[in-house]
Amino acid sequence: MNLSFNKIQRDLGIELLRVCLCFWIVLVHCLSSSTLTNIVQRNNYHVPCFIFISFYFYYRTLIRKDINNIKNRCIRLLIPFWTWPLIIFVINNLCFLLISRNRFNRFITYNELKIQLLFGRSFHAQLWFLFNLLLFNLFFFIIAFIFKKNFLFLLQLFAIIIYILQYSGMSLKFFENYNDCIKYSIGHCLATYPISIISLSFSSINVIPQLKCHTFKTIFLSIAIIYISLKYNIFSIAYGYYGFKKALISFLLFIIFASLSIEKCQSHILKVIIKRMTQYTQGIFCLHNIIRFYLIKLFEIKKICFKECIVIYIISYFICFVGTKLFINSNFKYLFN
Repeated sequence: MNLSFNKIQRDLGIELLRVCLCFWIVLVHCLSSSTLTNIVQRNNYHVPCFIFISFYFYYRTLIRKDINNIKNRCIRLLIPFWTWPLIIFVINNLCFLLISRNRFNRFITYNELKIQLLFGRSFHAQLWFLFNLLLFNLFFFIIAFIFKKNFLFLLQLFAIIIYILQYSGMSLKFFENYNDCIKYSIGHCLATYPISIISLSFSSINVIPQLKCHTFKTIFLSIAIIYISLKYNIFSIAYGYYGFKKALISFLLFIIFASLSIEKCQSHILKVIIKRMTQYTQGIFCLHNIIRFYLIKLFEIKKICFKECIVIYIISYFICFVGTKLFINSNFKYLFN
């Protein structure tokens, strides 16, 4: 994800949203109860919300044609994208070789490793999101570098085309014979591309300061639209991976948190807590499923409920905190933050 952005761009309302989304991801991936899981997964707005956050703040890099920024962003994404799968591959295969048991109860093949490293989806499937961000970061930067002032219009045109491909089912037919890991990873990219362009478009008019001038009206109107769309099941036209309703509600959640002026709050402790909790979002995203497996194995937990999800979040946070301190002067710190 880049799940984070430069310190000079930090907005505490958005950072608070990132805290909520990070725990939301843990719930979606870890809950055992089929009833709770269905409720959470029907309301999986976390991915498009993270897309809004990442690319809203990326617009400034595109305007400045900041090559150093794009290089740093790619390094920050590539290190966890490649390193975590390699770690899992080595440890799991060694465990299976030595004690005939591992997370998957089999060897992970080199072909699976290759697909994981190329597309971010195989035995550590959630890394498709980092693949998504890497692809978009590079593509957007190349388009902005070549077409300069007209780059956003061109990206918007691509978004319309991709939306039509997704909505018509043409993209599904094109990829239907591909490996499932490749198909779903690319499918997610097609589904999230229009959302990323909406985010860039709103960033181009610098919408957040305007929202903060009308916090109450923004929150009231956004909640009203969310309530109406959920209660009366409108905006339910299929839209690839999410559905148009999910894209809309995700956008409105972003708007609600973006309108909060937490910077004006007198509580210094609250500001520090929010900043500390969002520091390791990317690491928690990469780690939580690994922690979930070993929690189940070591303590023979049959069912993961809400409180176990909190434990998984806390353990992941602690590992990220320690890992960042250990590798503070190395790029391997990006495995954890």
